[in-house]
Amino acid sequence: MKSVPGMSLLALFMAGNAMASPHQATFSSDRLRTSIFDDGAAQYTTPAPPPPGMSVIFNNIGKKYPNGEYFCCDGLTVAGPDSYLGQETWPAIAFTPATDVTVKVVDAGVGYDNGGPNDVVISIAADTGGLPGTVLGSTHVTGLGDFGDCCKLARAKFTGVKLSAGQQYWVIVGTDDQDTATVAAWSFNSTEQMQTVRFAENYGSGWQLINATARPAPSFAVYGK
Repeated sequence: MKSVPGMSLLALFMAGNAMASPHQATFSSDRLRTSIFDDGAAQYTTPAPPPPGMSVIFNNIGKKYPNGEYFCCDGLTVAGPDSYLGQETWPAIAFTPATDVTVKVVDAGVGYDNGGPNDVVISIAADTGGLPGTVLGSTHVTGLGDFGDCCKLARAKFTGVKLSAGQQYWVIVGTDDQDTATVAAWSFNSTEQMQTVRFAENYGSGWQLINATARPAPSFAVYGK
């Protein structure tokens, strides 16, 4: 185990032969947060534009930096139960639509990290008692960009996920039995650093609220009709 400059509170975990990302990831002591040291070698990719003809339900994808739409190098950990981290880690962020709408697309700044399938599951869930409840729709997203590069978006497509105005819902980035060894990271956005979000985690035994006013927020957008 060795330290990374500027990351004295983070432990370095290597994935051995499973490592695929060109970057060395570090994890916070509780493994909620993934970071890399930005050595200036990141590759920047222009993300797909918002879907034409769809309304914005939620969008915090930033445009502050000239080379990216989210911060390349810091985000929330996403891991399956058989990953080298040794625990399932699924983050969920709440949002509330202003109008009745049907979700068609979720874009999220999720990048592949070290080991396991290059695959995550993005879900929309209803709220139950202030935590993620019934899953209304899920889809696999494969071919993620490398965490530490910027800014390819993970695009999940949905059909028939109807949301009601003024009700809280959740975007979940997780895994299932097809990607139990996956490790990925959900990058923070590059603007609205003071925006607060409701943040929950599932470690394999149910959802728990981590912070009702967490910031910064991970980067994502929800579109619909």
